[in-house]
Amino acid sequence: VYSRTVALITFQTLDPSSYIRIVKNKAAVQIINDNPIFGVGPGQFSTYYTSKYISNYDTRGFGELESALVTKDKTIDPYSFILGLVAEIGIIGLSWVLLGFYYLFKHSHRKFLFGLILIILIWDYPYGKPYIFILFGYIYQECKSNTVKKYSLGEV
Repeated sequence: VYSRTVALITFQTLDPSSYIRIVKNKAAVQIINDNPIFGVGPGQFSTYYTSKYISNYDTRGFGELESALVTKDKTIDPYSFILGLVAEIGIIGLSWVLLGFYYLFKHSHRKFLFGLILIILIWDYPYGKPYIFILFGYIYQECKSNTVKKYSLGEV
C-alpha cells in the first residue's frame, strides 16, 4: 500500500494498472469539462475517449492504452461509475438519477442496500454496472410492494 501510494504521488513511477486508471479517469474529467450539461450521450464514453482524448496521454507502451489508440474499442469505461455516468449523461441526467436515488432511499425499508450501492459505485469497474441496476430494481420493487400493502390493509 505504501509503495503504491508513493507511486501515485510521484506519477512517474506508477505501475501500469494505476497509470491506466488515472488516464481513464482524467479523460472522463476532460469529457465532463467539455460537455457538462448534456454529456456525450449514453454509451458514448468509449467513442470520445478513443477518438479524441487518449491521444493527449503518453501510453508508455501499455497494451491497454496502445490498443485503445489503434482499435478504437467501443467497450471502454472509466474506472469510476460516477465519472462515466456524468461524462455520458451530463449534469441534467445526473440530477434525474439523483432524484430517483433520493426517492428510492426515502421509501425503502432496507437503507443498508444504499450503503452497498455506494461501495459498488466507488469501486465499480467493470463488474458494478449490472449489480447497481439489479439493486435499484430490487429497491424500487420493494417500494412498490410496500405501497400496495399499505393500500390493501387500508392504511393511508
